[in-house]
Amino acid sequence: MELWRMFLTELGGNPNKRNALDETSLHCACTLGPQRRYASQHDRKSSCVSFILQWKGPLLQTGLNETVEFNAQDSTGNTCLHRAAEHGLLRCVQLLLAIGASVYQENRNQQTACDVATAFGHHNVARLLESTMVFDSFRRELDFHSISSLEEESMVGKDWRTYGWKKIGGCIAGKDFGKNWSSSFDFC
Repeated sequence: MELWRMFLTELGGNPNKRNALDETSLHCACTLGPQRRYASQHDRKSSCVSFILQWKGPLLQTGLNETVEFNAQDSTGNTCLHRAAEHGLLRCVQLLLAIGASVYQENRNQQTACDVATAFGHHNVARLLESTMVFDSFRRELDFHSISSLEEESMVGKDWRTYGWKKIGGCIAGKDFGKNWSSSFDFC
């Protein structure tokens, strides 16, 4: 960990630089070696990932500092989230999700990180990723309904059937949610 700290802070290192396999240092931090069964290895990996995710690089032309590219894909299309899921690094997955890593990104085999976790038997990671996907979709639906609620206020006295939404007990329900799992939900 001290080497990482020295490389990134004192020597001006950039975790977004890539190796011959198009991997960033974050990809490597989300990968376990042969000692994968030891909890201490998982703890060290999550500490490294946390440190890398906090990196602030040089000032860009936009006026903002460069930050780590947490959705970067390697030569096989895997993101850091795919790697952490493959190796069962639950805490690393949680850190990546907290910073906004995409759960929907697919690799070259059309697999999401959730698919990869399932394929490698890391069911606790797969459950976390799946629930994140479901609740993200649910949140997006709620955002849609919040917008509809604002529209409703300006539509007083107009027929709701024209606009495909209706008010039910103070909540807005859309006519078509676009997802077959959500059609059975009441958003009230």
